[in-house]
Amino acid sequence: MRLLFSSRLTEALRLQPREVVTLVGGGGKTSLMYALARELAANRKKVITTTTTKIWVPLYGETSKLLVGPNLETLEKELATDKHVTCVSSVSGEGKAVGVKPSTVELWMRKLNVDYIIVEADGARGKPLKAPAPHEPVIPRNTTLYIPMVGIDVLGKPLSEENVHRVKLVAEISGRKLGETVTLDVVAKVLEVYLRLNPENARPTVFINKVTAGNLKKAEAIAKLLDVEEAVAGSVAEGRFWRIIREKT
Repeated sequence: MRLLFSSRLTEALRLQPREVVTLVGGGGKTSLMYALARELAANRKKVITTTTTKIWVPLYGETSKLLVGPNLETLEKELATDKHVTCVSSVSGEGKAVGVKPSTVELWMRKLNVDYIIVEADGARGKPLKAPAPHEPVIPRNTTLYIPMVGIDVLGKPLSEENVHRVKLVAEISGRKLGETVTLDVVAKVLEVYLRLNPENARPTVFINKVTAGNLKKAEAIAKLLDVEEAVAGSVAEGRFWRIIREKT
């Protein structure tokens, strides 16, 4: 495996013009969504962040503006003044932002003068590892960059509800029992399930989060177990990323 370091997410993810980026799995999807949006907006790109499930209402500094149920005219006007806006269909009483339909994401990309739409399409309840369920992830069909995620901090921890969302599904996928240790193999098997959900015409890029120079070798080991040409490892919090590229033989 070959490593290429970058301090920019757009470079690490090899972002192309006018992308619909869909994030699934666990380990920091919301943090990645907003970090990527900030980087793009700083480069004068117009960005919509949204969800097709539910996310917490954005905190101060995570987005320029939260728009609830905007029509196309309002959204176009807001994007003319704020490079990054977050759009949802409603806000629940518990402070959750309720997502939009995948067809809405498709409509926005067709009708609006927007450069990027970043979609959180899976709920993990803040856990670093999560298995997909029959009803989610909810992936827009026009996704161009599909990113299954995991937090490397789950390695070595027990396979339990405390550390894993949908832990019984993860146990079934990995062939492990509840309470056993989460290993490289467990993580890889869950990521492979997500990779099989890759939308047509989208390129998959696995993102292993919370990676530092000290545990980078473990991220490489996960990537080696996957049927992918490359993955990205790094820390959204620290702004350090490595492309892990499989050497051609």
